[in-house]
This record gives sequence, structure tokens and C-alpha cells, in this order.
Amino acid sequence: SRPTVSHTTISRSADAAMSADPRSLAESEFHDGFGETLYTADYTRVGPDLRGNTLVNNSINGLSLRTPTVAGGSLEELDVSARFDDVGTVLVVSENLTIAGGAGEAAYTTGTCALQASAETRSLSPNC
Repeated sequence: SRPTVSHTTISRSADAAMSADPRSLAESEFHDGFGETLYTADYTRVGPDLRGNTLVNNSINGLSLRTPTVAGGSLEELDVSARFDDVGTVLVVSENLTIAGGAGEAAYTTGTCALQASAETRSLSPNC
């Protein structure tokens, strides 16, 4: 699922303020290619819709990407086209995450932000 959380204050969480499954960052395009409806269905949906939230006094003030790794088990794999476009929220990846695809397939898209890694907080945040 891809929820919407807007204009909410989240505080005093013993863990991350919010968490998400890697597949919830999926980028989907919807098209009405056959004119079967009266409404235009051409739009894109990218992951959760997070706007204007305040994350304060939590153990992790951000969106934690749930990637549990069992000892000796395989790593979680992101196997869908995904993007994190909510620049007001820090995305925290605390475990290993394998991104499916081949070398050279990642691309920088105009209007997006590069991610800045922080060794101190072990997090990635948008660097716009």
C-alpha cells in the first residue's frame, strides 16, 4: 500500500517515526489507452505521499525502510521501479538492500535530488 500522511506531528516513538516496505516506493503510471472511461486516467504515483509532517523526539526522525535480514538469509531486493520523492522526510536504510537491475541502469532525472549519506546517523537524505 502507498499511504498519504500530511500535516501530522509524530513524536515519542521508540523506533522510527514512520516505516515502509521497499516496494511501497514503487513508481506507477496509469493510462486509459483505450478511451474506455469518461475520465482521464493518465497520472503517475510515486511511493507514499508525505507532506508537511513534523517528526520530532523519535528514536529515528524519518521514514525507516524495512529491510529485515535474517542471519544467513538472503537480502531484501527492490525489484520494482522505485523513487523517493518526499524531500521533506529523511529516508533511513538501516539494513542492506539489493536493488535489482544491471550496471548503468540508474539515471538522474531533472528535478530530482541526489542522496547525501551521513556516516554519523547512518541515513540518506535529499541533497537539493
